[in-house]
Amino acid sequence: MEKQELTELEEFRHRDVILVVSHERNCGIDETTFVALVVETKNYGLIAIPQDFRADLLQKEMNGVGWETQIEWLLGNDVEIYLLERYL
Repeated sequence: MEKQELTELEEFRHRDVILVVSHERNCGIDETTFVALVVETKNYGLIAIPQDFRADLLQKEMNGVGWETQIEWLLGNDVEIYLLERYL
C-alpha cells in the first residue's frame, strides 16, 4: 500500500500518525526517519511528537532548541511527511 504524502498544513489533523523523512541535519532535527503523533496545541498549533519522545527531547536539549516540532516548520524544511494512520 502506498502512503499518502502530506505537503500542506491543511492536510494534517490532530491524532494523525505520520512518518517524517528528513534529508538533512539542522538545528531542529537530524538526517533521520521517525514516526510521530500530530497534536493540536493552543500555543504552537499542530506539532509532531516523535514516537521516541524521550530521546528526541534529550537531542533537542543538547542542541539548545525547543522540544516543540511544529508541522508548519517541518513543511518549510527538506523533509517528506507521509500519513500512516488517521484516527477520527
